[in-house]
Amino acid sequence: MFALGVPSVPYKLSIENFEVRRGSPFNRAASTRSVALMLSDGHLEIFNITDCQLERSAAGVVSCRALRGRCRAEFGVRALRKQFRMVTGE
Repeated sequence: MFALGVPSVPYKLSIENFEVRRGSPFNRAASTRSVALMLSDGHLEIFNITDCQLERSAAGVVSCRALRGRCRAEFGVRALRKQFRMVTGE
């Protein structure tokens, strides 16, 4: 016997804060970048910046995959403000 699939997360996750870092624990090349996500449940998730795929829903909610791809996490207000400042340069 074996388990097929992944368990669902019984609560809604949000990204409270994020940080873009130089280097990556998964790739030794000096030019790589990684992203550290602080989730609402206290988890810190780090992955390559190329694996961070942001999506915007029809309702305007920005989210990305979290917990190793098992669920989607929505950007919280603080994280959205930080992202906006990074994009606009303010």
